[in-house]
Amino acid sequence: MVMVHPYFWGAERLPSEEVWDGAAVFPAYGLDWLWPFVTAGQASNDDPRLNPPDEEIASLMCQRVLVAVAEKDTLRERGCHLLNRFRDYYVRTGTGGEATLVESEGEDHGFHLYSPLRATSRRLMESIVRFINQPPKPMILGVPRRPFMDVFDYGMNMKRRCSDSTTTTCSMAYATSKIGGPKKNYGLFSGTVWPTNKQAYKGPATAAFPGTRHLIKNMW
Repeated sequence: MVMVHPYFWGAERLPSEEVWDGAAVFPAYGLDWLWPFVTAGQASNDDPRLNPPDEEIASLMCQRVLVAVAEKDTLRERGCHLLNRFRDYYVRTGTGGEATLVESEGEDHGFHLYSPLRATSRRLMESIVRFINQPPKPMILGVPRRPFMDVFDYGMNMKRRCSDSTTTTCSMAYATSKIGGPKKNYGLFSGTVWPTNKQAYKGPATAAFPGTRHLIKNMW
């Protein structure tokens, strides 16, 4: 998952949000008004879409996360805080996930959109491309936990070919096709709802986090 200058907020201010230098695109008091205004007063700044609870972070199940922030962005600390929650979750669960922070020095929120040719914008995009193209770590394939649609009929072909086999792969494919339970429609994807046992993320950020931090210098 890649998140560039994410917009998260909350009812309580973080230390860096208490002071505004008058130059940032979004002052803290403006952010306090924005979400309630957009939702016509139906949601506060503690709305889970804006301030996701810990169990939502744990439910994403991402093994590699990159969060890009800008030094002058009022939302910077929220982005860093989100990444720390991912890092803490990786440590608590022992999943060995990778969390990467990319910070653009001297820039504000969304600078790469209105100045895509400047050096810091190019460096930001290069960091994202390297992250995406990084060779994946070896992983053990298992039965998917999320509903899916067998677009190419691969699963059914596997079932027919392996109906008399006792191999793990074939047994897994056969088991996938036999799961019962309620159905749900997820837009393009539809299928059986798998039972889950999500462990909520709890506790403060751990001191020794597995992860990477990149600082992009402002060269123009």
